[in-house]
Amino acid sequence: MAIERYFVFLAWLEGSPVGCVMATREDAAIIHTLVVVSERRGQTIAKQILQHAVEHLTRYEERRCLWTAVDPRRATARERFLNLGFEPVRKRVMGFSLLRYVSETEEERQPLDGSAV
Repeated sequence: MAIERYFVFLAWLEGSPVGCVMATREDAAIIHTLVVVSERRGQTIAKQILQHAVEHLTRYEERRCLWTAVDPRRATARERFLNLGFEPVRKRVMGFSLLRYVSETEEERQPLDGSAV
């Protein structure tokens, strides 16, 4: 399995980078890193940049499944991913908790009769 693309999503505030999500795209997209500078934590930056990365990877890169691994000692990080719809997988990778996100297909997003939800 070869890495097809690399992604870096940056959050900027007042002209300075304050957060970053890094991901790669293979058969599925893998989120490797979520970082927010310490003085900007608690301002929903992590949530916003992670939401943007998930939307981009599922919608524009057409990857229905996203993966990440979270250090089990980082409960806040794990909760952040779970709150965005990631689900725990029983398997661990090198001691890290494996989480998976499965996006809706276009058919699932749109009602079959064409009416608005």
